[in-house]
Amino acid sequence: MAFKRVHEKKAFMSLPSLIDVIFLLLIFFMATINMSTVVSDRNRGIYTQKKFDLPEIRNRQTGPVQDILQTLMFQIEHADPQDNASPMVVYALWPSRRDSLTVARARDQAAARKMVAYFVPDAQRNADPDIPNISPYDFITREINRYADQYFRTPNPKNYIEIRAVKETEFKTINHILNACSELEDRIPRIYVRTLSGELGADVF
Repeated sequence: MAFKRVHEKKAFMSLPSLIDVIFLLLIFFMATINMSTVVSDRNRGIYTQKKFDLPEIRNRQTGPVQDILQTLMFQIEHADPQDNASPMVVYALWPSRRDSLTVARARDQAAARKMVAYFVPDAQRNADPDIPNISPYDFITREINRYADQYFRTPNPKNYIEIRAVKETEFKTINHILNACSELEDRIPRIYVRTLSGELGADVF
């Protein structure tokens, strides 16, 4: 009489399936973990959660800001720096090649020379003699071309201009400056944009 051998099949899990299960568990715990610490008082039966204190960014500036004007700068702010309801204006600040010129002094000189344009309706611009009769976008394009023709005649990776603007500045104004520089191709390859938030005034950028 012949005996049949009975082979027991061992239950096992293949390695690829095990890896899939581990990753699914890892994703589950990462998605459901509570980022807090539990503080308990066993005598009183009280369990409270204490949130982690995340570090705070105390400096609003992402890079060094030089007070000495190095290149053409467009400073966009309110006509009255103490009144956020006043019209927006743009100053064209030119650096001095003879001596060190601070941003504040350059702004004063630009105001004295009427190197400023107002973001107001055309009718108001034409009716008010204290407002220069030029569109701010035409003014920006003119100053960029003038500065490039004088100092950025050839392409150079070091050529750049700056923009300092209050947070209420519209994107189309920044976009216009970008487009005006792009028209000059590689002559102005870089633009630095800095924003002002919090305190009012031109000298706190």
